Amino acid sequence: MENIMSESLRDIAMDFKLLLSEMKAIRAEMRLFHNSMTDLMTAIKMQSSRIDSIETRISALEDKSKCLQRYEVSTLEEKVSQLKSQILERDQDLFANYIQIAGFTDTSGENTADIILATAKKLCVDLDEHDVVSSERTVECCRTSFVINPMKTYQAVEGFGGAVTAEMQQLSTGRVCHE
Repeated sequence: MENIMSESLRDIAMDFKLLLSEMKAIRAEMRLFHNSMTDLMTAIKMQSSRIDSIETRISALEDKSKCLQRYEVSTLEEKVSQLKSQILERDQDLFANYIQIAGFTDTSGENTADIILATAKKLCVDLDEHDVVSSERTVECCRTSFVINPMKTYQAVEGFGGAVTAEMQQLSTGRVCHE
């Protein structure tokens, strides 16, 4: 019986040693697991910090983008307003060079530029064919429209414009300049 007991004790001791070695292995694995978990938590905290930083930067960029968009829109609206104003000024400048003469009968084969130059000559206005940009008959009876070249001096254009309003009466009465 002693033999059986000693064998039992040996088996128990063996089992106990085996159990101790397994517990040591589990403890080592637990340390490794703990270290891995610690590393994982550190990595998660770092990534969380990076995400917070990125969110802050994105928010700042969105705010900056909104400000730039508002600035660009207002700048573009201002530019459009300036361009509209310039177009209106140019249109007005073009109207300043537009003159309409009435009272000439329509004849076949006529050259409206010749009529304009002859009228200018009779009104004592120095105008040559290069000063007339375009000339045409309008739909209204007996009217000839033309545009004076804007490169012509203002004084000559002003003189011709005044001549059309004031001197046309002299044409009908026969009081004109003769050269």
